[in-house]
Amino acid sequence: MFVIGTVGVSMFGNYKLGVCVLISHIFGALLNGLIYRNKQQNICALQIAPKYNYDLTSIVYDSIQSILLIGGYIAIFFILIAMLNDIGIIYVFARTLSKCTSIDIDICKAIINGSIEITKGCMDLSMCGLSFNNSLIVLTAIISFGGISTFAQSLAFTNSFGLSKKQYLISKTTHALLATIVAIIITLII
Repeated sequence: MFVIGTVGVSMFGNYKLGVCVLISHIFGALLNGLIYRNKQQNICALQIAPKYNYDLTSIVYDSIQSILLIGGYIAIFFILIAMLNDIGIIYVFARTLSKCTSIDIDICKAIINGSIEITKGCMDLSMCGLSFNNSLIVLTAIISFGGISTFAQSLAFTNSFGLSKKQYLISKTTHALLATIVAIIITLII
């Protein structure tokens, strides 16, 4: 719903773009899964969550608590991005990236903001006036990586399971690269 509805339709006004980003994201995840399928993990080290008494009240309470946690992370990272933009740090990085890559500074700023919080990056990118193909490629990279905010949200829920932060970050990065390659292939087909 986020990729097609919020990003594709609401931000970019293009349902087809949202569908293509979603397809790229899913195929990137499948390819990423193939890469890591034989990766041995110490199953015994994973701690299984204790059993809960799942009555309606505890389910509602846990759901609200999860929503507040995710919303809190999003709010904190939006504030962080606003502060970094206000004091000019994002601009300095965007200008440097722009000079190194010859990519427009506003696009570089959207990519940097998206690497921190995906919603902000997607909103910024929607104002850059990119073509369908270029939007597809950059959006897929931003959404598939997920940003530092999504990384922190995931760790908040998986910390008790002994998930390696380094391995998770590496797998998110390879997912973003593979999904972006899929997006590039889609641009060559359509």
